[in-house]
Amino acid sequence: MHVLFVHKNPPAQFGHIARYLIDHDQFRCTFVSEKPPAQLNGLERIQYRCKSGATEDTHFFSRSFVNQIWHSHALFEALEARPDIQPDLIVGHSEVGNDLRWHRHRPLASDVESASKDRRMGFAARQKNHHVRQSRHGSNARL
Repeated sequence: MHVLFVHKNPPAQFGHIARYLIDHDQFRCTFVSEKPPAQLNGLERIQYRCKSGATEDTHFFSRSFVNQIWHSHALFEALEARPDIQPDLIVGHSEVGNDLRWHRHRPLASDVESASKDRRMGFAARQKNHHVRQSRHGSNARL
């Protein structure tokens, strides 16, 4: 199993988890961050570099969004240069937001299966299926 951790400043809160997975379960763990690339006791770190970001001219309320987009794009470029990185699971810091967009460019196996199922079902059937699941679990249930 290969786990990809996305964080601006690793290992942060994910270091002990990655170390455990490597030592006890023989997982492959990779960090992608702004820090320089490195190999640390079986843990690989890949660097991404932002080429731009929000400026003083960027509207105050959209600065975080603009920065997240630039981080996402940098992450995409760094991982496109590394086709050997095909994670089974992506774990990221929610504040950064960049982990949420990368897999859309290179789908995981589960995404491919879901996309195939979605094409077969069609939009209307998916909506109907969603409402059926919602009513079965109650209106406030999280799906």
